[in-house]
Amino acid sequence: MQIALHHYQKNKKKSEELTQKQKTFNKIVDDIIYVIGSLGVLVFIPQLIRVWSPGDISGVSLLSWAGMFVASSFWLFYGIVHKVKPIIFINILAASIQLLIVIGILVRK
Repeated sequence: MQIALHHYQKNKKKSEELTQKQKTFNKIVDDIIYVIGSLGVLVFIPQLIRVWSPGDISGVSLLSWAGMFVASSFWLFYGIVHKVKPIIFINILAASIQLLIVIGILVRK
């Protein structure tokens, strides 16, 4: 517990010492990651359409999509614990689409 408290206090002090220039740079990086992360999630859309449209889904892996959903869920949990908004935002999107894909695969099999 003592180590965790020391780590928290050390990181809190670091964030308080950021200059305005560093804060501006960090804000720009956060804004960029929202865009890049959202674009990354958009690549899941074709699979989502495929599993919910009539036709063959034999090439869609339930194990892979379930694994990706679990990974995104853990990243979401991490983002919530550490209060990192870009991680929270992107993984809410990713986990939602991945879950819909998993459900679609289960419904269609």
